[in-house]
Amino acid sequence: MRRNGCCLLPTSGLFLLLALPSVAETASRQAIRVSAWYWLNAAPKAEWGRDFHNMSRMGFTHVVLCWGLDAAAFGLRIPDTRDAMRLARKAGMGAYIVFWHPIHNSLERRSEFEQVDAAGEHLFAFDTFNPEWRRTQWKAYLQRVARAYRDEPGMAGYVFDDSFAIVPVGNISGRGPGDRVTGPSNSCE
Repeated sequence: MRRNGCCLLPTSGLFLLLALPSVAETASRQAIRVSAWYWLNAAPKAEWGRDFHNMSRMGFTHVVLCWGLDAAAFGLRIPDTRDAMRLARKAGMGAYIVFWHPIHNSLERRSEFEQVDAAGEHLFAFDTFNPEWRRTQWKAYLQRVARAYRDEPGMAGYVFDDSFAIVPVGNISGRGPGDRVTGPSNSCE
């Protein structure tokens, strides 16, 4: 019995030694993607091309596009977003679209799709666990965005960030005068 066990160990080791060069070779051929977020609404459109060119020169391979706090803008500002994707591609980069949810978007708020706190108060955030919301409003929006950019050569993919708010948010632009935001860790009047 021992003899068989001893013979297997060197054979397994030899297999690993033979496999390692091919793994290392494959890894060296694959490019590493390096991306940075770019808030399209934070710079004049006339500067996007220059910014993307500079990013590419610095070694970025992709840009993650967003419209500030309004992720729903990808369904509203389609021509501008397509222009940004084309400019990124011209600079040699791919473009990702980022979705911030459940709060940061200007999608219509319907009370049956909003989160509710322990006191029964409706929050500004969508209830991402609500299957009806995902099956209707969310699905329709994602399909609209997918159709808008499906043929765009510079489109690299999507980034989904459905993290919950860590600060009080009463509306898409932040907490406004008279807004009442409730919650266990961020209650304020």
